[in-house]
Amino acid sequence: MSTHRNEFGHPQEAIGPVGNHSGHSSQSAVTRRMIAQGVQAAIAQRGRIKPYKFETPVKVPLQFESEQEADNDELFGRSTRKDRPGIRVDDRTFEATITSLLDPNLAL
Repeated sequence: MSTHRNEFGHPQEAIGPVGNHSGHSSQSAVTRRMIAQGVQAAIAQRGRIKPYKFETPVKVPLQFESEQEADNDELFGRSTRKDRPGIRVDDRTFEATITSLLDPNLAL
């Protein structure tokens, strides 16, 4: 195993290739320290940064890697869950109009 530095400058073990549904994680102690540092930095800037507000409605695309994946989502996901928003706009893409970013169906 080799060690390299991640985007935060922390050492990270290179274990092997990362797939589409996996990733490398830092050790728990390192992660806790990084989160604590991030929280402290955010609190220090609390009065200087205004919250970003989204204008609604928002059109949200969901594009699959392949037409087959989109077909599977349409057949096994959207046809069985009527609360799942979105219409198919091409071979690989669905699009939904979200009126609230607090909508529980936002996860297309």
